Amino acid sequence: MGDMRGRWLWRGQVALAGIFALGVGAVLAEAAFRAPDVAFIWSGGTPWIGPRIVPHTAGKLVNESSIPHAVFERHFTSDVPRGPAMLRVRALRDLVLSVNGHEVPFAARDPQRWKEAWVVDITPLIVPGDNILSAGVRNPDGVALLQLRVDGLSSAVVTDEQWLAAWEGEPLAPAAIADDGLRLPDSTALPQPLAEVQHHALALLALAASGVLLFLGVRRWPGTATRSREVAFALVAVFWVWLFAAKIVRIPKESGFDAAYHLSYVASLMHEKTLPLATEGFQTYQPPLYYVVTALLLAVTNPTPGSVAERAIFSLLPALSGLGMTFVAAGMARLLFPEWLWVQAGTIVVAGLLPMSLTLASGASNEAPHALFASLALLVTVRALLRKSTTRQDDYVLGLFLGLALLTKYTSAILVPTAVGIMAARRWTVERWPASRVAAGAARASAVVVALAGWFYLRNYLYFGEPFVWSLSAWSGKTIWQYPGFHTPGYFLRFGDALTQPWYSGFHSFWDSLYTTLWGDGMGGGAGGAAHFHGRWRYDWMAALFLLALPATGFLIAGWIRVLRSSLQNDDLGRRLALSLLVALPPLFIALLVNVNLRWPFWSFGKAFYALFLTPTLALLVVLGFDALDRVLARRAPTLVRALPFGWAAAFLGSVVLAYGG
Repeated sequence: MGDMRGRWLWRGQVALAGIFALGVGAVLAEAAFRAPDVAFIWSGGTPWIGPRIVPHTAGKLVNESSIPHAVFERHFTSDVPRGPAMLRVRALRDLVLSVNGHEVPFAARDPQRWKEAWVVDITPLIVPGDNILSAGVRNPDGVALLQLRVDGLSSAVVTDEQWLAAWEGEPLAPAAIADDGLRLPDSTALPQPLAEVQHHALALLALAASGVLLFLGVRRWPGTATRSREVAFALVAVFWVWLFAAKIVRIPKESGFDAAYHLSYVASLMHEKTLPLATEGFQTYQPPLYYVVTALLLAVTNPTPGSVAERAIFSLLPALSGLGMTFVAAGMARLLFPEWLWVQAGTIVVAGLLPMSLTLASGASNEAPHALFASLALLVTVRALLRKSTTRQDDYVLGLFLGLALLTKYTSAILVPTAVGIMAARRWTVERWPASRVAAGAARASAVVVALAGWFYLRNYLYFGEPFVWSLSAWSGKTIWQYPGFHTPGYFLRFGDALTQPWYSGFHSFWDSLYTTLWGDGMGGGAGGAAHFHGRWRYDWMAALFLLALPATGFLIAGWIRVLRSSLQNDDLGRRLALSLLVALPPLFIALLVNVNLRWPFWSFGKAFYALFLTPTLALLVVLGFDALDRVLARRAPTLVRALPFGWAAAFLGSVVLAYGG
């Protein structure tokens, strides 16, 4: 019977993976190539052009009653056309086009179908000699773009840099080819990875040598493994205490991602004594738990405004949450690999030193507290999946942490059905519960979630007509534009700037942005440019870290593949479900982030830490990938060669410590 259930589970896993892949592909394809509100463009042989806008970090609030428009103009010379002069055009979005002052008629052109090319015969409008093509384009969601081609003339006219363009009433100037991969100008003045690796070569060699020597020493005393977890905890805890006391409390409280708006939320609670609506601030759409607790701490302690004590309170919950996820990582590793003590110790260290977690601990934000609650929900789920039988208590505890997570940030909305659903799957397939008991268990967990967080989402629905609302969807008649305002296929296919020009690499590509926000503070803590960095991190060491993190990324991928294989082959069905959960979440959140970046094509939306709650999972995957290499080298390589990856690990982790704590 167990073998039969194992085969059915395998088929279910494969089927769900296939459905996920096809579903994600269909959703993203529909968004990119059909959805009118998604500014995704592709050339098809004819370039898109736009006004020449210098890349910048600031967002721009746009009133929909006065949408800025772009003007395009092209002078060209032509003989009398011998055949039809066919104009083919696409515009993002509203378009008024004229040739020699005569408006080109577009019968029933629908701006909602702007991704479709419109073709019209303009032969009657062409005159011998000089001609002028003029276009006015308006895009309510950002910068206006134009793609145009005229065939049938003595030489084809296409949108290129010979056109003139202007936006928001500026004078006409040469147009720019639409490019969502331009760099932020002042980012190139910051430390660069290869140069900093060379600059710190001796220190890195010393760190690597210490790692090799530590490995060789530990091999001589195998009994050290029994104390490795406690030592790892102690080292990580000491570092976090030092980081908080010596660094974080000295960073200006206004530093951090949207920090001013988070501080304003807390101030509103303290002054108004009531929960603000989403329309009352840029971040007041956020669920309130972090802000309420922080406001209560300020009210109880009453620190002097601008003091170190006040600064400490704003980052207390984020810092405790970052350290707390180290304990979650330890628990997860111990549950899944109880006999692998070094894997547990390594997971503790990597989770405790994961750069994105250190970055988020420094600012006033709900991101890290949410991540702690969500990771605890994930830990509870894994524990339940691995037990011989689940209980009512599992439902209540899972509901508790999911509810707290949803009361802190929206992101856990995707985790609720995932965790509750996989618990139900275990009870159905492994414990053979009847459908009524399975449904009752799911209902218990869901009821706790609703009891804790439901009131907030009901409040949103009553005020705004939807449970999940953010500032701009609540602000009637307004939208926001942030550079670049559109994306191309290249943005999601490129990678490499993270290793050469890593700062603000969200201007270059999606994958560079994920990489530099996972392995460092690649967005400068939300600062509006290099001149506004808070200066408490060692950016020279952080630049070196981006290069040193390349093997860590390889280990992360290798660990994911290793867990994927085990999730399909392990004899323990509960364990297979637990591993399947860990395998499924990273690609799920990558797919969600791709979708977000398509629908809001802003340079700043490719942040790895939107999935900060996966810190324990990612740390475990990195260590499992490293462990897989170590096992291969233990069988096939001399001891000194086996020690080399430990040298890299010491250099990498030492660089993290120096980048944030140095």
